[in-house]
Amino acid sequence: MKKNKLIKFIALGALTVSFIFAGGCGEDKEDHHIAVICKSSDEYWKSAKKGAEDAGEEMGIKITYNASEKEDVSAQVKYVNNAIADKADVIVIAPVQDSDELADALKKAQSNNIHIIIIDSDMREEVRESCISTNNTYGGAISARKLAEFIGNKGDIGIITHAPTSATAIERKNGFIKQIDEYNSESDVPVLNIVATENGDGDIQQSKEATIKLINENPDLKAIFATNQGGTIGACLAIDELDKADSVQIVGFDSFSKGDGYESAKDYTESGVLDGFIVQNPYNMGYLGVRYAKDIMDGQTIATAIDTGATLVTAENIHDSDVKLIMNPMLN
Repeated sequence: MKKNKLIKFIALGALTVSFIFAGGCGEDKEDHHIAVICKSSDEYWKSAKKGAEDAGEEMGIKITYNASEKEDVSAQVKYVNNAIADKADVIVIAPVQDSDELADALKKAQSNNIHIIIIDSDMREEVRESCISTNNTYGGAISARKLAEFIGNKGDIGIITHAPTSATAIERKNGFIKQIDEYNSESDVPVLNIVATENGDGDIQQSKEATIKLINENPDLKAIFATNQGGTIGACLAIDELDKADSVQIVGFDSFSKGDGYESAKDYTESGVLDGFIVQNPYNMGYLGVRYAKDIMDGQTIATAIDTGATLVTAENIHDSDVKLIMNPMLN
């Protein structure tokens, strides 16, 4: 069995697994069309693309895939309108943000009898039938628990966020802050202090500059929480450049391979620059988005919310076989 197929079984519960097998066979659906639209061309979304294409190939369903170079709502609106013109049966989309412009385009698709499934970042309920994603609030909370542990449950913390209007950024940040507040409620004097939030807009260079600003303006800073891949890489670059790995801890989101000017998540973790990161399952988001789209086309009702799971990776478990598999879903 290929390794990327194993991802589905690691991250999903028994109920979802049984669903996958139940939906695996059936009539040829080559006359159907599913339009998959993701946020950007980042490594994370290549994994979602692979999952969607694998599901489409298994079921013999036509898949079209679109994603702009960088996150762009207007580009997503164009892709939705193209799907309408192409008479797609279902649109599976990871929205950049819950904007009125994109919502109007999706409502137009619905009026043309096109079903909508959201993956990764949720939108207003009236424009979709289901959201397949990580429980981002929980991901933020477990990040807070681990980061607090790393700094001995005491000290100043900063946040590097992305796309302030994105549901993922909001939910992860809120989950993180709520957990920190719970820790502080157990003490007469707050022991964990969130001193500032800086927006890196999901961009590596902007996130690096935001992290440097955070550190320069808060000399007692002990920890940083980054809410997405670009923010995590940017924070690692800043910490490495400032030689702060021993004094400032980082917990972020998403695994990443070595790129132009930065090391991989694995290398940063082994060197102590990155102390922990949440691994999502974008492969499963793409795969299940298409599999559930088939069920909708077959006239079935699907769950309105589906959790694809999240794993906290640290130096303690980064070499575990199941963790390595989730970190590298593109490997065959």
